[in-house]
Amino acid sequence: MKTLKIYYINNNYIDYLRKFDKRVAYNKTKTRPYIGVVYTFNN
Repeated sequence: MKTLKIYYINNNYIDYLRKFDKRVAYNKTKTRPYIGVVYTFNN
């Protein structure tokens, strides 16, 4: 069985991503998790 892992992204990295994609949402007034899928292939 696979496990669910939750990752929190640093605000500096979010700002960096926004340079390339303006659709990356701001964290507003507090930190919130971003939802996405992380795949692992062949370990």
